[in-house]
Amino acid sequence: QAAPVKETDDVSLAALNPPTEEEMQKASGGDDPDGPKAPNFVGKTVQDVMQEAAAMGLEVDLEGDGLARAQNPRPGAALPDGRHVQVRFAR
Repeated sequence: QAAPVKETDDVSLAALNPPTEEEMQKASGGDDPDGPKAPNFVGKTVQDVMQEAAAMGLEVDLEGDGLARAQNPRPGAALPDGRHVQVRFAR
């Protein structure tokens, strides 16, 4: 027969402390809320988006043609570490 297990009331305090905002940011991918923000490409032409992105050192994925209708990340959002923006265009 197995020896009885002794129960204790020892609780780790680390488990009682919620993570800080900084720890949550690092755990969720590390976007710096104070870092560079995504520009607003909505309403711009493909050429304008390419020129502005190049000037900012951003990589862009372009889909469609006409004027920019949507982007990810949204304008003003923190840019991911890769500084990459997806832009959809439509006529």
